[in-house]
Amino acid sequence: MIMGVLLIKDEIDNLFSDFNQSANIIISIYCWLVKMISKTQENNDTEAIIDPRYDRIIRYLEKASQDGAEFYIQKQKLGGRLKSIHFDPSKLHSRVGVSLVHYLLDAEKSGDKIYVKKTNEGVKRVSFLDKAERKPRDSFLKWRHSA
Repeated sequence: MIMGVLLIKDEIDNLFSDFNQSANIIISIYCWLVKMISKTQENNDTEAIIDPRYDRIIRYLEKASQDGAEFYIQKQKLGGRLKSIHFDPSKLHSRVGVSLVHYLLDAEKSGDKIYVKKTNEGVKRVSFLDKAERKPRDSFLKWRHSA
């Protein structure tokens, strides 16, 4: 009887030992996955900041905002009304800056126009995309097809 209890105890210890090892392996895999996901996100942001176009846009926004410039976007969906763009220049070299650049590039790709208002120069249109990347405006398409 005592031998049977000892054998059962050994089996239970082996089961718990296997369970603990499995739990440790699962926890290790989970920690590794979390680490890899966060590295991937950091790499995406770093790549975006290192990308010459992003760097150029962030430097432009930073310099213009230091000179007191105001930024506006003419949304095609809003019927051409101007919408003010506000941002903190001190956060341009962070994820916030990358998000702002993403927003501006996506807006321009969709056909929206971006304007900057400088104190000495008035309002000017700003374009961060090449002409080939920009979506043509509907009014231009209507004019082109009517000619």
